[in-house]
Amino acid sequence: MLRTYVDSGVLLDAATGNHELARCALHFLDDDRREFVSSHLVWLETVPKAQYHKKTEEADFYLSFFDNVIFFVTDIGALVKPAMELARIKGLSAMDALHVVAARTAEVDEFLTTEKPTKPLFRVEEPRIVYSRSG
Repeated sequence: MLRTYVDSGVLLDAATGNHELARCALHFLDDDRREFVSSHLVWLETVPKAQYHKKTEEADFYLSFFDNVIFFVTDIGALVKPAMELARIKGLSAMDALHVVAARTAEVDEFLTTEKPTKPLFRVEEPRIVYSRSG
């Protein structure tokens, strides 16, 4: 099994993207060879806005995904210092650095993202960064 951390953009594509973006995201999310890992960060980037705007189907999609996550990174405070160092070294945005450190904490094999391969996130060697829009 591939232990996969799913960035929020992938979930957004699957739930709200055009046909092609949703197809690419679901290609990965429906893969039986993967088991998924997430964090409160991803939850915060997806669920509250959908619920606030009463997008019930979208919120239900996210909640269903989180119900099937095998490991959830919950100690966000412990991620901050390592994320600060990673962001400094690799030139990452704050959220990307936090997500990568969360993924490392969960000992994932890969980090699935919608970030383009030309972005700083792809400077990270571990875990392996996978572009979801090529699915």
